[in-house]
Amino acid sequence: MNITTLLRPFAARVPAAYKALACISPWFAKKCGTATGIVVTGSSVGGIIFPIMISRLTKSKGYP
Repeated sequence: MNITTLLRPFAARVPAAYKALACISPWFAKKCGTATGIVVTGSSVGGIIFPIMISRLTKSKGYP
């Protein structure tokens, strides 16, 4: 297994997380820390669930 194969999901997720954090701060003045924590948690959960979902989908439907 190549190192770029392992790092590709992380490299794809980082810009999306920064954009989400940049969008959150203007909306929440009082509870900005809580909102940021929710966004970061959601990004982490998505990073775990999405590869599992894609793996199972390609096994069941096949890869074109």
